[in-house]
Amino acid sequence: MREIFENSINSLDGEVSIIFRSLGESTCYDFELDADKVMPAASIIKLPILWSVMQKVERGEVALSDLISVQDGDMFGEFDAQHHPLTASEYAVGDLCRLMIDLSDNLASNMLIRLAGMENINSDIRECGLKDTVLRRKFLDFKTQSRGFENYTTPNESVKMIMLMLDKEKNGSRIGAEMLKILAGQCDKNYLSQYMPDTFKFAHKTGHIPGTMHNVGIITTPKQKRYIIAVMTTKLKSDVEGLRFLNTVGEAVFNFLAERDS
Repeated sequence: MREIFENSINSLDGEVSIIFRSLGESTCYDFELDADKVMPAASIIKLPILWSVMQKVERGEVALSDLISVQDGDMFGEFDAQHHPLTASEYAVGDLCRLMIDLSDNLASNMLIRLAGMENINSDIRECGLKDTVLRRKFLDFKTQSRGFENYTTPNESVKMIMLMLDKEKNGSRIGAEMLKILAGQCDKNYLSQYMPDTFKFAHKTGHIPGTMHNVGIITTPKQKRYIIAVMTTKLKSDVEGLRFLNTVGEAVFNFLAERDS
């Protein structure tokens, strides 16, 4: 596994951080590279937003069926016309969660930030023990971004966020199962899973802003072996090259796992 990653890394003009771990007993294929590197989070920050909203659901403060209206503060510039498929004036919380993760919809994300509260989301992040993950601005709020406010995370903490979701599922939590179901519905298959065999499953989240491309998630093989992977890149000279890198790494990883899935 080390050879797979290192061979690909040498071809990329940019910074790369990686985690690959078995979720079973065997750790012989595990690999890490700069797993604590702090990077712009792009849409990976939507994982802790989902987590925070679901905590409110678990506490009974909000229901997935509750309707949330679109407000002016949820949109920036021409963002409402150009960057999301939403056309109605209100949406159920559960639908917004799916839109935020599976379509990476930014209006849905901003509505959920408003629902949960940015301070509360960051408080939940800290309670999860994530020291370098922070939500500092809404999506497509370029004015705030230009003042130096960016969202950050690390591969290690992104993986930990998904592991917390897995733990909730294992403990019988309804919201744990719901979060993983949402991740399994991811529509963006152009990153690590571009060449994934049909017999594999990948519950994951992608992220992209100019110069930064990420993919984090859980791989399940046909024999039900599970692995968690985070490949995060930043300071890319070319987003096209970054995408090609993720495609190449993903293809190599899936081929490697397919050969050993016995």
